[in-house]
Amino acid sequence: MMEAKIFERKQVSAAVVSSRLYNLIIGAVLCWGFWVNWMMVSTIPVASIQSISPWIFFLGYFASCFLGVYLFTKSDSPLVSFIGYNFVVVPFGLIINIAVSRYDPDLVVEAIKITGVVTGITMVLGALFPKFFARISGALTISLLIVIDLATSSELTLRFRATTPITPASGKFIFKQTRL
Repeated sequence: MMEAKIFERKQVSAAVVSSRLYNLIIGAVLCWGFWVNWMMVSTIPVASIQSISPWIFFLGYFASCFLGVYLFTKSDSPLVSFIGYNFVVVPFGLIINIAVSRYDPDLVVEAIKITGVVTGITMVLGALFPKFFARISGALTISLLIVIDLATSSELTLRFRATTPITPASGKFIFKQTRL
């Protein structure tokens, strides 16, 4: 098992960046990832991804992700770490493309855009007010978990509400999907 000791690094081999620059860099890297995923969902047809053999797809997916994780955990070079990040983002974008293909493409692209804009705004505010964001990090984490929980439970509620029982002459229940 690969052990990552990124957060246990004590020695500094390069210039230390300020909290403001750190928040700006992290936000920019996240925005880059959202932009790459947005481009992939917008331009790569799902059929072309699904035409790849599942064995080859998943082998390539895991190989790319493990290579990416290896690169960004073992490297002290920001450029190599960023390349490693991309080895994770790109295959993840392919999975996202498949997973969201059953939803309205305009809605998916809009959700990715909104997520990117919120991340961008948070990045700028985090760079302008790093101490404030450090103080509220716990509340932000809890808020994020609540939003994820609400989004998940709303999706489940919509699925169950969209399924209505129909009783045919035989008396057996058949469920039919209905649009809300």
